[in-house]
Amino acid sequence: MLVLALAVVSCFALTACGSNEGKELQDMNLSKYLELGDYSNIEISPVLEEVTDANVEAQMEYLFSVQAGNAGVTDRAVENGDVANIDFVGYLDGVAFEGGTGTTDLEIGSGTFIPGFEEGLVGVMPGVETDLPLTFPADYHSADLAGKEVIFKVTVNYIVPEISDETVKALGNENYSNVAELEAFAREIVQEEVDGNNYDTIVRVAMQKVMLNTTFKEVPDFLLEQQKAIVEEQVAYSLQGTNIDVETYLSMFYGSSLEEIAESNVKERLVIQAIANAEGIEITDEELDGELEYMANDYGVTTDQILEMMGTDRAYYREYMYGVEVYDLIYNNTTVTEAQ
Repeated sequence: MLVLALAVVSCFALTACGSNEGKELQDMNLSKYLELGDYSNIEISPVLEEVTDANVEAQMEYLFSVQAGNAGVTDRAVENGDVANIDFVGYLDGVAFEGGTGTTDLEIGSGTFIPGFEEGLVGVMPGVETDLPLTFPADYHSADLAGKEVIFKVTVNYIVPEISDETVKALGNENYSNVAELEAFAREIVQEEVDGNNYDTIVRVAMQKVMLNTTFKEVPDFLLEQQKAIVEEQVAYSLQGTNIDVETYLSMFYGSSLEEIAESNVKERLVIQAIANAEGIEITDEELDGELEYMANDYGVTTDQILEMMGTDRAYYREYMYGVEVYDLIYNNTTVTEAQ
């Protein structure tokens, strides 16, 4: 379901979006700020996703691989072309180095790991730990490891078997016991993901048209400053550890400035509330409390604590609930034609 108005830089990310001196959008006279345009007769032709056999097959392989230990081959040595589930730890001068520890499914002969790693596992029996003395390539991307001699301690846990009725049954999964059932289950997952992505696309494109249909008279300064702070905080957090500043990032990836993105988000917030008002959609205190209590109970905390965990306040969460209702309304009232 669509939650973000503009990807990661939306007012509907989990960040405080309260309003001026406690006043919520639902209590404001929005006619001062906009004249709402048509939102019930929107026609769009977006490019939508489809379920493909390749996606279903990839999902089947994923579902199988995460459970394959129950059907893993352990009675023979690793051969070239096998997919082996391994644990590994890399040591440089006797000390485990950063990024050199993990558990993974590795196709032997794929060239995924540094030269000599995969070749060194051919002939190794599952359950046996082996030492692989190796040298990182001189042009390796990490200067700390480039050209360095290291030792990887590797344990082959099992060899991932081929998908078959027998191996699927051995997984012991209650949702499928043969290949056909695994495929059907995987297809349902892919279909749900595609439907969700298409929902987001339809609402996003339709909302763009609604925004174009709407005449904006004024953008409240307090909302604009609030939104700029929210966007800046979100983006700055994601850029930690990089040398990219917020404005450069927004210009590179969104082609917009902080001011422009904040203004666009504020306008969408205003439109969402205006549509809710026009349709008589109301999020009462009782409904808001019920939603917050439901989530709080899931985590075993109070409603104040759940708001704190999300980094938000009641005003924001009420806006979020309005957004869910309005996005559903837009989705259900938009005509989608085939993309040209």
